[in-house]
Amino acid sequence: ERRRQCLEAQEKIRLKAIEDRHQRIINLEEPIDGVPIKFKFPNGLERIRKFNLSETIQVLFDFVGQDDLSSEVFYVQEATSSTPLKNNLSGTLNDYNIKGFSTLYVVWTSSEEAPSLASPHEPSTSVQSACHTPSPPHWSPAPSPPHWSPASSPSYTSTHWSPVHFSPTEATSVTTDNCESTSAEFDLQMILEKLHSRVDLSSCPTSNQINVIRDNLLQGSLQAFKRRRFNPGARLDVVFVDSDGVGEGAVDEGGPTREYLRLLMREIQTSRIFEGPENNRLLALDTHALENGLYSTIGKMIAVCIIHGGVGPHFFSDRLFMQLFGKCTPPVSLEEIADSSFREKLLKIKDADSVQKSHAAISDAVDCLSMMGALRYISSLEERDSLVQSAADYFVNGRTVLALRQ
Repeated sequence: ERRRQCLEAQEKIRLKAIEDRHQRIINLEEPIDGVPIKFKFPNGLERIRKFNLSETIQVLFDFVGQDDLSSEVFYVQEATSSTPLKNNLSGTLNDYNIKGFSTLYVVWTSSEEAPSLASPHEPSTSVQSACHTPSPPHWSPAPSPPHWSPASSPSYTSTHWSPVHFSPTEATSVTTDNCESTSAEFDLQMILEKLHSRVDLSSCPTSNQINVIRDNLLQGSLQAFKRRRFNPGARLDVVFVDSDGVGEGAVDEGGPTREYLRLLMREIQTSRIFEGPENNRLLALDTHALENGLYSTIGKMIAVCIIHGGVGPHFFSDRLFMQLFGKCTPPVSLEEIADSSFREKLLKIKDADSVQKSHAAISDAVDCLSMMGALRYISSLEERDSLVQSAADYFVNGRTVLALRQ
């Protein structure tokens, strides 16, 4: 009961923050001679507005934060920047090297993260303080996915889900910095039950009808899930067909859907956005998948598999599971690097028993290290180890941050 009251209070604060930003931004005219800046939101929406680079950065934050899905505290970040900009910053756009014609990615935060990240324009309240007790940084295992099976009769018949945000707070949230313990396991159980209760099994719009060809299951599913009117909050109607479009004959009373979701999860497991051992997968970087929103679509597929069929992504590695929840992850080991060529280069550097031999090994990997920003001069074996660890951390964690956020 206490937790419910806290969540309700935090939701009121979030809505009040959105309204305040909206009121501030509607009183400001968009400068005709300003420079355009594009914003990409977590749900795939893109917006463009003109700004004077000499004006306060809070105008930018107010424009972004008036979105209905906005969190009380959020971030914007350029794809090529390693530093996210939190919405409590002051100063001008020029102060943060924001250029015209650039693209900023928007990252919402969960309500539990907001108390420690309060904006000066939207101060934290005593309600938030009472609801949140920060814990000191510590290592903890990833929360285990709860054992959950769908209920037989949903109690809610709306065809739209309320937004539930599970996103990393910033680039450092997938490393060992600024970590706090969370009640992720409890929250996940509650969210799963809540989402399943909102699935309308009495409704099956035509946009949710899926003809499944077993030999082309993932591609056909991507087309279905990208339909403009596809509704994950309504029942699916699945028909297995052959390459000629002839159905197998089974009416979907639940069995075909469960079979489809099981096969779909298997296809997702082997898709190109994951890498590593079969049952210990990490996110892979695929720029084409980033551009066309494949990470987001597959994320939606996984959610539907869980909520509609109780089929979980049991192939996630502990690291990936912890990254998705914004939890602390241990230092990367070289064994986690899926690229065998790069892994061998780092092993060669690590195994060098002198600074001189380390320099020779680094020279062999200079192109890779330079692209990652890890190339530097070393004068000791300790600095050698630091270089290797930095490169490994970036390969496994840093380069996939945008994919993780999508």
